[in-house]
Amino acid sequence: MIIMKIESNCHTLKPELILDIELLGDNKVGKKSIIESLVDYEFDKIYRSFLRKYNFKLKEYEKNDGNYLEKKIKTKKLDCIVRLHYCKDSLNFKNTSIDGIILIFDLTNKMSLKFLLKELYPRVEKIFEDTPMIIMANKSDLKEERVISKKVCKLISKMLNIKTFETSAKYGYNLEKGMKTLVADILKSDKVKKNRKLNQLLKRYKNLKLLNGHKAMQAANEKCEEER
Repeated sequence: MIIMKIESNCHTLKPELILDIELLGDNKVGKKSIIESLVDYEFDKIYRSFLRKYNFKLKEYEKNDGNYLEKKIKTKKLDCIVRLHYCKDSLNFKNTSIDGIILIFDLTNKMSLKFLLKELYPRVEKIFEDTPMIIMANKSDLKEERVISKKVCKLISKMLNIKTFETSAKYGYNLEKGMKTLVADILKSDKVKKNRKLNQLLKRYKNLKLLNGHKAMQAANEKCEEER
């Protein structure tokens, strides 16, 4: 596996599908640390078992509007990029075209859970009603400082009907399992299935050289609507 840093040349990648995943949570819950753990070389060794049928190349880059992790995934049936990003103020996030959400709270800070339940989740649920999401209860390695019990985590998961994972960004614990679950749910979602179908049709029309770019997209959309 290869880890490399790229700047503005990321537009040269031409995957079949790009999946955007937003990390949301209160300040200092570990949003940036989770992303940094995912691109760290040592943690990359742990990631080799992640969705075994996939092969990964990790790419990290920064933009003015936040930090991104770009992960190129190749499978027998699908080429895609998974892109993780976050903003410091989770209540003012502007990216409404995302494919998945990771809600995060800090196991050592009750206020971070209160923020998630009272302010963040109600807004996210309203804006992204059918978007796949998981919860990461982060900093599970700080056992002596922990103030939120496993029982409470299970209760939150059941109450919101969202899969919840106790994680440690420091040691990479459960990040793999959480990501595997979320990406699998995204790939099964209606939105992604439609986008994959669109790309397949668009490629077919362009290969036949029957339509230019705009008309090919229009024809692909019409075909998708017919098949619904």
